[in-house]
Amino acid sequence: MKDNLKRSAIETLKMIGVCILAYPAGIILMLLLGGNADLAISLPFISGFIHHDIAHFLFNITSLFLLLLYSGNKYDLKQMVLITFLIQCFCFVVSLFGVLPSVGISGLVYFLATRYLIKFNKITLVLFFILLLGEVLSLNDPDGISHWGHLIGIFFGFVSLNINHYRLSNILPRKLLQVIHSIFLPR
Repeated sequence: MKDNLKRSAIETLKMIGVCILAYPAGIILMLLLGGNADLAISLPFISGFIHHDIAHFLFNITSLFLLLLYSGNKYDLKQMVLITFLIQCFCFVVSLFGVLPSVGISGLVYFLATRYLIKFNKITLVLFFILLLGEVLSLNDPDGISHWGHLIGIFFGFVSLNINHYRLSNILPRKLLQVIHSIFLPR
């Protein structure tokens, strides 16, 4: 447990650093885009790491720390950044259809929560389905939350748990399969 605590703390601190660096990167990008802040913060390599406010940031960081304590969520910073980036890429595409753009590492948190909840027992599996149902029912809520980002995180979390059950080796080149495994499977 002590090793998981140390690993979780270190990876969470690294993610805090990435999130802090996203703000000046977003400002620079906004200036390069002629002051277009909406476009700058909606781009996947920025949007996944900025937050609406300090409460949003603290909730995500606390959740990240707690979910990384689970030994089945041994992800390093590189993997978490790539997972967040991929979630945000999907969110960016969805936002092109008029859906609220996603910001923050909430998608990553839902990815890790899915991995945690599905792997334990019937009670956590019921909690997973309640979480999933809540997100689906909230898709059109004007609450300022991008539930699409959460759902995409849930989807990727589910896929990561079942990635070896799919016959991907029959349809994907070996190198691509190795890349997918290096991103979505814990170390």
